[in-house]
Amino acid sequence: MCSGPCRDTAENLLLMEPIGRQCTETPFYGSRKMASHLRREGFEIGRKRVMRLMR
Repeated sequence: MCSGPCRDTAENLLLMEPIGRQCTETPFYGSRKMASHLRREGFEIGRKRVMRLMR
């Protein structure tokens, strides 16, 4: 059920830049490796969210 605009849209936009950069450097990274890479960089993010943003 949708109750309005997504509250984490600004966060998603901030995450898209490092995900896009890492995807061009290592296109073979899946969502698990990408999530652990982002966690090492200091982001609090789960694998399923990374998977959704990588689509």
